[in-house]
Amino acid sequence: MRWSRCLALAALALAWSAAPAVAQPTREENWKRCSSTDLNELISACTAVIGAGGESTANLAIAYYNRGVAYERKGDSERAIQDYDEAIRLRPTYANAFHGRASANYRLGRRELAMRDYNQALELDPANAGAWADRCWLQTMLGKLDLALKDCDEAVRRGPTLARALNNRGFVHLRADRLDAAIADFDAALRLNPRQAVPLYCRGIALKRKGLVANGDADIAEAKTIRARIVEEMASVGVR
Repeated sequence: MRWSRCLALAALALAWSAAPAVAQPTREENWKRCSSTDLNELISACTAVIGAGGESTANLAIAYYNRGVAYERKGDSERAIQDYDEAIRLRPTYANAFHGRASANYRLGRRELAMRDYNQALELDPANAGAWADRCWLQTMLGKLDLALKDCDEAVRRGPTLARALNNRGFVHLRADRLDAAIADFDAALRLNPRQAVPLYCRGIALKRKGLVANGDADIAEAKTIRARIVEEMASVGVR
């Protein structure tokens, strides 16, 4: 009995020693996965890049930035800011990292910090249409509609096919009760992507204010099919 047990243990040890080692991803594979659309895979790969050592300062900044974007998309803005902070420490002229940190701070309600970072992002990269559009939104939330309109005009000029630039400018016009201008921007945004809840809902509100109630109700109903909580979300930013 004891001899049989020894033979079994020996066989098991031999099997373990013969098992092939699991190949670790190469540096190139980790870098490829560090920009994956799968957020968990991206975080894992970027973490591996950061931990491996041997990367240039510029490359490390990219890895931290990419991981920050992934955390932000997963809803962890605080963790995202930590990575954006590190990317900026490594590369103080990294406009995208300032832009990312601005958006994360905005989501956390830190509007002053967000404005500071949007300003810095645009100083470093004035061609960034997305940053113009996002600062436009922040200016609107602060009630600075004239400044918001200038930012959104610049966003549309630099990114004429950027839907959120048109959405945000339409929203500025809606807040200022410039209904025809708002509808024109929402129309343009919806031509780029017809399945957008926000411009559909806001266009519906604008149409109803113009007396086109049936058309407005149709837009609002369609927006609700795309995003169930659109009414509550838009009410939270003053659109009813």
